[in-house]
Amino acid sequence: MEWIVIKSIYLNGRYAVTVRSAGLKMLIEARSNHKIRRGDILTPINNEKYKINNKDKKILSVISATRYSSVHWSILVKLS
Repeated sequence: MEWIVIKSIYLNGRYAVTVRSAGLKMLIEARSNHKIRRGDILTPINNEKYKINNKDKKILSVISATRYSSVHWSILVKLS
C-alpha cells in the first residue's frame, strides 16, 4: 500500500511522519538519509522499507507505526 506524507519532523536522528492511505492515517517513526517532505509518496519494498517518490536510492526504514493521534503529534512537535 502506498502512503502519502502529510507532515514530518526530524527529532533526535529520526523522523516522525504522519501518513495517509485509503482512509487510514498513521504516525510512523522512521530513519532515512533523505529529507521527508509533505506530499512525498512512500512505496513499499520489503521488511518495513519504502521508496520515497519511487526513487530506488531514496529509502525510508520504518521503526514503528501507530494510529495517528493529534495529542501524540502535538507532543512530538513541541519536542522538535
